[in-house]
Amino acid sequence: MKEVTPEECKQLQLNILINVAKFCEENDIKYSIAYGTLIGAIRHKGFIPWDDDIDIIMMREEYERFVASYNDDKYKLIRGENMNNHLHVVVSDLSTILRFPNSLANTKFYKGGVWVDIFPIDKVPDAPHKYWRLLKKIWFFMRLQRMGEIKYPKSMLAVRLAHPLIWPFRNIFGAIGEKIMYHSNNRKSQTIANLSLWYLRYPSFPLSYMNDFVDVEFEGHIFKAMKDYDGFLRGIYGDYMQLPPEDEREPRHSYIAYWRD
Repeated sequence: MKEVTPEECKQLQLNILINVAKFCEENDIKYSIAYGTLIGAIRHKGFIPWDDDIDIIMMREEYERFVASYNDDKYKLIRGENMNNHLHVVVSDLSTILRFPNSLANTKFYKGGVWVDIFPIDKVPDAPHKYWRLLKKIWFFMRLQRMGEIKYPKSMLAVRLAHPLIWPFRNIFGAIGEKIMYHSNNRKSQTIANLSLWYLRYPSFPLSYMNDFVDVEFEGHIFKAMKDYDGFLRGIYGDYMQLPPEDEREPRHSYIAYWRD
């Protein structure tokens, strides 16, 4: 198989983003680019030079509408619930296939191709200590699910021994984590967070951030971003306009993409 170059990967991701944004606008689904993609738009007018993915966030109601209705001849929506700790969906270009050679778990090919992440945003408790308690609860069940899903060859002996015991129940643990996320939206709260990124433990932020949106430029195209992107980004990264040290300017996923035969 022929390897896809990093620049080709970025163009594929940009094409997916253009497609998703067009679909959202045609179906009145509110979204915002987020995280490194949003930093890239504000600081670089495009990709952070060393970044390797694109992130979109939607409020839970918008997210569910998108998941239920998105359909495209070229791109495939892949659900991640109850599998490999993914509590969100991706839109993937299946003309490609990915391999993660540095994974401790295995070097098998990922079932999807070059992708764009679509994350749900859920209501969480207004009190910070209650939010962190909720996040730890999801973390607990998703860690159990991960122990059953993947047997790490270099993990502790106790984890390796627990793997065959947890394996039959791994999807149950993932489903519990997902239900906790859904249930969180029943509260009357003015605070929200990306609970699907339980492993990164990002801070919560005001619900009002997802009420208004502005146009931002990314790689010569215009996309939507939350109006108070500065408050959102500073809450996670601090001074996001400052470039990180050179030794931290590395891609996060470290995958190799190939064109499918």
